[in-house]
Amino acid sequence: MRQLTTTTIVQKQVKIRQTRLLPHSGEIIAKMGQTVKPFQTIARTLLKSDFHILPVAEELGITSEALPEYLQVVIGQTVDAGELIAEKKRLLGWQRVMSPREGVVVEISNGRVMLQQRTDWYELRALMAGNVVNFIPDQGVVLETSGSLIQGVWANGQEGFGAIRNVAMAPDFSLTAAQIDDDDSENILVAGKIDRLDTLTQAEFVGVRGIILGSMSAELCQASLSLSYPIILTEGVGRQIMCQPIFELLQEMEQKAASLFGRYQAAEGQRPEIVIAQPAAIGTEVPKLVRSVKVGQKVRILRAPYASQVGEVVKLYQLAQKTSVNMKAHGVDIQLADGQVVFIPGKNFDTIVS
Repeated sequence: MRQLTTTTIVQKQVKIRQTRLLPHSGEIIAKMGQTVKPFQTIARTLLKSDFHILPVAEELGITSEALPEYLQVVIGQTVDAGELIAEKKRLLGWQRVMSPREGVVVEISNGRVMLQQRTDWYELRALMAGNVVNFIPDQGVVLETSGSLIQGVWANGQEGFGAIRNVAMAPDFSLTAAQIDDDDSENILVAGKIDRLDTLTQAEFVGVRGIILGSMSAELCQASLSLSYPIILTEGVGRQIMCQPIFELLQEMEQKAASLFGRYQAAEGQRPEIVIAQPAAIGTEVPKLVRSVKVGQKVRILRAPYASQVGEVVKLYQLAQKTSVNMKAHGVDIQLADGQVVFIPGKNFDTIVS
């Protein structure tokens, strides 16, 4: 039987593309082929909307059905404060209804005109250094760079950019509030895990740019959803330590500028991503996802008692094998770093592409 697996990319030097999208349609500022910086605005849109209803038919003293005869605007039209909305000739001059504010006519019904006033601009930042290689009309752009790419497992939906600071000297190191100080306001902190809520709140108070961890409890993950900075977990929710290839690459990238893309659609196969752009270098193409398991592949174990350990596939089984809990499952034999060979069911490991 062919063994299937999922893939996690951990690449030191690779070509990277990121799609940057507005929350809804807007204006694209960046130009095709333009080189952009992380904090550069590449697109923008008006975000907050207020609505104002004008009882036009009532003010003109007419029926709702008669209103179209007197209107001077149409749906979709932008009007300025003081601009004419409707008018009716009278014996002594004209009776007029003027717009009290700037806005867009979004609805005309029941003798009323609804104006939508948008007040706040949302500016979409590039978040990484790169080149604009494609447009998504009215929505955003595709950026391309080269550098290091690490796929995470879970994130809290935020994005950020900063310098990597490795707090952890080992992949199981627990970050505490006492280890975060004012100098970390420009940093992305890297550790094995966080065990206490006060660590998250201290990082918020200091203004860290992000945190990369191996894992964190479900309760702390829930609490992190209200934070303003991104958190990316490389192993998942629970108490797993950071796997060695990811830990070693992040250690090597100390003080390098990194981008954390924590907005993702898991249902569409998207993953949180850590990008450490190095535009001066030439990156290779992102490898294709590995589906079939082969002898010699590097894999990461996802479940206890060997969670986060990385090993090499040494044997494939055609038939289901008996596991340690006396059940049968399809899987492979994996040789761990210490030389031990263990049988791991197929759903309990993924392939590391590095």
